[in-house]
Amino acid sequence: VTGLAARWYTFTVTPMAGEAAGTPTKLLVKSSSLVITATPSTVLNTKPTTIAGTVNLLGGGVATNGTATVFGRAKGLTTWTRLGTAAVGSTGRFSYVHVPPKNFEYRVEYTGGTAVQGSRSAVITVLLSPTVTVVASPTTVYYGGTVRFSGQTYPARVSTQVILQFFYNNVWNNVVVGAT
Repeated sequence: VTGLAARWYTFTVTPMAGEAAGTPTKLLVKSSSLVITATPSTVLNTKPTTIAGTVNLLGGGVATNGTATVFGRAKGLTTWTRLGTAAVGSTGRFSYVHVPPKNFEYRVEYTGGTAVQGSRSAVITVLLSPTVTVVASPTTVYYGGTVRFSGQTYPARVSTQVILQFFYNNVWNNVVVGAT
């Protein structure tokens, strides 16, 4: 049974094989809500983030046991992909580790449990900080010589400002400003 509001319901079980009808039973179905966080919320390329949360019961308390299903999508897309599941513990908490391939959005769904309705979290975003590599050629230069600096970012950045600086007298000084 799905889509029930948090209140008392009376269910009667009717057997399909000709047995006697069951005894009516009262059951309080409680509503749940999810609160999730990502730690860290900005990650370096290839590093994981932990999606953690608590399944709260409306009116107080936490839902114990059950399953939290984690969904994700690249920021800007509309289709969600099921990433995996996490067990909801006796404290109502769960966690799931994921390595985002780019700026990524997450949401979690709790499927519900005995007398507890399922719920869906708000969407949270994890930002991917790019990895920057720089190479100087040559690596040894004599006074008056020329050095060429080249590099790349992953994921690739387009039209992003790049500043080459040097540190002198405890101050960073710009040498040149360019763009990728």
